[in-house]
Amino acid sequence: MGLNCYHAISSLLDGMVCGSGDHRDGAIYIAACLEASRLIYICFGGGMTKRQLRFYDLKVKAAARYEVNNEMISTNVVAFPLLDIMKQAVTVFDSVECLYRELPNEIKFYLADICIEEDESKVTLLINKSDPTEPDQTISNPILGERQDLEKPDGFGNDYSAHVCINLNPIGPNLYSMVYESPRGGIPGAQVHSFINHLFRECRAHHKSAYKVAHPAGVMEDGRPVLVNALHTVDLNGKISDDFLNDLANGSLGRIELANYKNVGRVWDDSAGLKEEKNIIILRPEVAHLPAEGVLDALKQAFTKGSNFDYDEAVIVFKDPYDTQHTVVMNTEDFTLSDNEKYVKKAYIVTPDVNANGYGEIDNDIKNALYAAL
Repeated sequence: MGLNCYHAISSLLDGMVCGSGDHRDGAIYIAACLEASRLIYICFGGGMTKRQLRFYDLKVKAAARYEVNNEMISTNVVAFPLLDIMKQAVTVFDSVECLYRELPNEIKFYLADICIEEDESKVTLLINKSDPTEPDQTISNPILGERQDLEKPDGFGNDYSAHVCINLNPIGPNLYSMVYESPRGGIPGAQVHSFINHLFRECRAHHKSAYKVAHPAGVMEDGRPVLVNALHTVDLNGKISDDFLNDLANGSLGRIELANYKNVGRVWDDSAGLKEEKNIIILRPEVAHLPAEGVLDALKQAFTKGSNFDYDEAVIVFKDPYDTQHTVVMNTEDFTLSDNEKYVKKAYIVTPDVNANGYGEIDNDIKNALYAAL
């Protein structure tokens, strides 16, 4: 490596703090990481990979479950701080041989590693997928005319990792910032969401007494409150991307549904054969009064009104500038995405000497880049 390259990289790295308590501006840190990575690539002729980040808000919810007249009822209760649950997750991870969730065809999602920082400000989960249904990989060098088949042994699957980093300091009631990365073809946000909920269930199974709360209706037995289970779950709400805002503003808005789930299960016939699923308000755009530059403001105003009347969910149908139709589910309270991978806010990091689909333990370079992005 030339002397100029060495000095350029050294000066950048001297200004970067990795794995410390220094909370510098995330954008500046990432820019420095990217520039250092670019110089390493130039000087060494390769050896780095671009990895995609996705940004979410993670909301912890808790509900007491109990039976009334042979029907299960849920009542919202106070949720544990996420830090407490992650500490439980560490004890569960340390006590079992493999903490995993199995899908059909023997596809397994498993927790490969977990780390809570010493100052308890952040946690990193390394969630892996082992997929034996994928074909064996083939690598090649066409210039040399060489290729090699990589055959999986019996019981093995192609392995992919997702580094999931969460800020344990809430940004709102039970609300936490989260960012995760996974290589191309790796683990989608929906599976990260499912696995975190699975992890919560495992925590409750291993700490049963901690998840008992007094019956919300004040039911007593032998002079003592009856205890019921407090089930904890998470919602994963995607932060919206500029692509979504551009496609919505420059496309054509079709239909908006605001949904209220307040009376789920309400009976509408004498035999209890028909029950309410949701209450819907349908909004349609009046093009003459809704110019392109006013679409986003109009939606936010409608969402605010809907949220005030417990219409917590919105379904938007629209066409982008290329006339492709999209259906997006959003949360009216904070204008985040419920179930859409395409429009979740994304960014990229370039990590030197990191070029693997799967990891057995948390990679510090990736972790530090994610912490800076939070």
